[in-house]
Amino acid sequence: MDEIETHWRSEYLNRIPSKIQAGRALVHNRVRPPANDAVPGIDAFKAWVLHPIAPDPPGIGMLEACECGWMPSLGLHYVFPARPEVHMPSSIVFRCISEALSENLPYDAVIEAVQVSADQSTVTIWTSTPGAVIGRRGSVAQRINDSLKSSLGKQVLVFVAELNDPPDRDLFGGIREPRQPDPESPSGAAHLDLPAAGD
Repeated sequence: MDEIETHWRSEYLNRIPSKIQAGRALVHNRVRPPANDAVPGIDAFKAWVLHPIAPDPPGIGMLEACECGWMPSLGLHYVFPARPEVHMPSSIVFRCISEALSENLPYDAVIEAVQVSADQSTVTIWTSTPGAVIGRRGSVAQRINDSLKSSLGKQVLVFVAELNDPPDRDLFGGIREPRQPDPESPSGAAHLDLPAAGD
């Protein structure tokens, strides 16, 4: 995708062109056109024409030929490739989780361990006080979820799992080495230890 952005100039469209000149490429984003003659800009559908900056530029092979049926009179068009999801370093993810817990948990909440799935889309909070972590009608868990979404820049699912073996110290005074979760732990989760306060 860097080659496309480096060697091609994008002309965004707010109307449907009558034709696409040779050597240029008609592209739209990954939103399916709401109609075969849809004007770009409707329902998040965007389209643009790629103009080569120099003769025979590289990168056009990265585009997918699209068969959605949009504007067949213009001939072949392309759909822009999806950007691969970038995962943050686990240290940054964990810091965001630690801050979200510290800012939103009540004083009587006790956390023993936190797990983050390999794709960083799910956070499981292991606790001996699930009621305090969930909150009335899920209010505390929702605040944690919203905080993580804001700091990580993507939707994160937060699960609360009960452990009957409470930690030696509470969240704000540090935490002991977490024990291994029960077999019912979500599969594929990567285990992260909560740092002691002040780390």
